[in-house]
Amino acid sequence: MESEVPIKNIKGLLVDLDGVLIQGKGMTPFPDAADFIEFLKDAGIVFRVVTNNSTKTPGGIARRLQENGIPVGEEEIVSPLVICPRVFEEQGVERIFVMGTEGLKEALSEKGFSVKTDPAVDAVLVAQDRTLHFEEIKTAMTAIRRYRARLFAMNDNRAILDDDGMLFAGAGAICRLLTYATDYHNHVVHFGKMGELYNKVLFQQFRQEKKTLAVVSDDLYTDIKGFQREGLLGIFLTTGKCRKEDVGGDTKPEVILDSLTELVAFLTSG
Repeated sequence: MESEVPIKNIKGLLVDLDGVLIQGKGMTPFPDAADFIEFLKDAGIVFRVVTNNSTKTPGGIARRLQENGIPVGEEEIVSPLVICPRVFEEQGVERIFVMGTEGLKEALSEKGFSVKTDPAVDAVLVAQDRTLHFEEIKTAMTAIRRYRARLFAMNDNRAILDDDGMLFAGAGAICRLLTYATDYHNHVVHFGKMGELYNKVLFQQFRQEKKTLAVVSDDLYTDIKGFQREGLLGIFLTTGKCRKEDVGGDTKPEVILDSLTELVAFLTSG
């Protein structure tokens, strides 16, 4: 699909992590990921790796990418773990029940928060959790209903692609379960892409106007549709959880490509 925006007007890129640069929970890089990042640096195209990943810190993600030959620095990654501690400190949240990985719990503990396993908490935080079980849902519901805990999410993802090619519920989907089950009517603040603070922090890192930026993602809903509303060009890669047949209705990326190699050709085509 041809872009309605001239190529020369693209001055910066928001590059999704999972499904674009890497695949699978082992963070296996796509074969052309390193060359793509090298191309951006050589061409002087400003970029940020935008991710909803809450299983690793930005520093941990950067180290893993570098180990795989992808030259991305910690400062070039915008993650919910940059946003979350700021909000909790501002809102006086101290005790947290976390539905997420041990890595996330450790990261929050290191920031000085009390990560609890019982429902007597200030907040419930929902993140990606591949081992979600019945007791966690019970504890979260009890915290919200009985202890008036506030509900937060690391991101608003609907679905996550697992290593076996099947999908599981993302943090956004689990939050909707909890809001329905507990009759929770407060606004659920999330720290991921399209969250108010996430987007503010992200766009502060670009001097370019939004109309000269593009988002590159395999996520048609949160990323492509969301950032198009912000005025960005939507470049959809078919390398992740969404497929070409998912395009339609009010979800229409300006560009559809099958690899980062094709994206380099697109950016250099004139």
